[in-house]
Amino acid sequence: MVILDGAVLRATVDDIVTVTDEEIGQAILLLLERSKLVVEGAGAAGLAALLAGRIQGTGPAVAVLSGGNIDAPTLIAVMRAGLTRAG
Repeated sequence: MVILDGAVLRATVDDIVTVTDEEIGQAILLLLERSKLVVEGAGAAGLAALLAGRIQGTGPAVAVLSGGNIDAPTLIAVMRAGLTRAG
């Protein structure tokens, strides 16, 4: 296990942003509906940040999608919440 100290993080990380559980749920639902991709919450966090407008800068951006380890009850709850928001 590698533990990074503050100096290494400051040298390699430009910014840290946060997203809400609801924003992550919206990203999971979008990926499922439009791309037929099943992604766990942590794997959808980058897309959630992009969609929420929390990523600064110009030009192309890439969100890494990872992990399909989301259980069926959680996926159903995310889908139900998204459909409720959509009306």
